[in-house]
Amino acid sequence: MSNTDTWIETSSGSSIDLISPQPHQVKIWDIAHALSLICRFGGHCRWHYSVAQHSVLVSYLVPVELSLEALLHDAAEAYLGDVVRPLKVNGDMQGYRAAETLMESVITENFGLGDINHPLIKLADMQILAAERAVLLTDKSSLWQCLEGISPAPLKIEKLTPEQAREMFMARLQEILMHGPQDRVGRFL
Repeated sequence: MSNTDTWIETSSGSSIDLISPQPHQVKIWDIAHALSLICRFGGHCRWHYSVAQHSVLVSYLVPVELSLEALLHDAAEAYLGDVVRPLKVNGDMQGYRAAETLMESVITENFGLGDINHPLIKLADMQILAAERAVLLTDKSSLWQCLEGISPAPLKIEKLTPEQAREMFMARLQEILMHGPQDRVGRFL
């Protein structure tokens, strides 16, 4: 496969190389737009529930100093798609996980982020997952072993359109940037 076969066109009209992504190829608008259109749970939920909305909720559950990292914890999915958890953790998915790790590092570099896999972000992610499961899914079985000992986040999950989820994501980003270190703002323009 030639190197020209490893890129995708993004919603902003630019492109990103999925095998050798560069920080300048990452755009916040592309992330917000794509995550708003990607449905959680492989689309197997009561209504379209986006990764963008999920990310916003996670950003509210962590300490303020981790809110930007939490908002962008799934940003790699904007370029690589969302792979459902049981498949993603499968040993045969090493190639995807390597691509995800690389994309996360490029996104982190571009936006000057800290640890997007911080334990408090992981915990908030699981608490949101438990809340999502209760509202969006029908299976309440014991198959959800990853949620053992995890209490659902006490929040309301609203039905939003992709456009509303994208605007919610961008509004949350602006809120975080307004109250955070000003040297980060320029990275998102």
